[in-house]
Amino acid sequence: SSYVKFNDDRTRKTAAGFLATFIILSPVPYILDLMPMAYLIIITISSLIAFIALFNLLKNSKNASMLAKADELIKINMLIAIIAFLAGSLL
Repeated sequence: SSYVKFNDDRTRKTAAGFLATFIILSPVPYILDLMPMAYLIIITISSLIAFIALFNLLKNSKNASMLAKADELIKINMLIAIIAFLAGSLL
């Protein structure tokens, strides 16, 4: 299972840092009026999923099933973020 990637504390903290950065910066294209409301709605869902994954990474660092769940959530988050950018550029 791919959760093994998160067993190293440094790796988990790096992944958590990227997730936190994503959560903070994700509304910026909408704020700068580069993307429409559809983008903001979809990216908000993605950010909520990223927040849950971030929580799982930081709070359950020794629980293999929670780390596997965080890995799965990160992958879902990436897919939804791509959909948000596609929706924002097509609408």
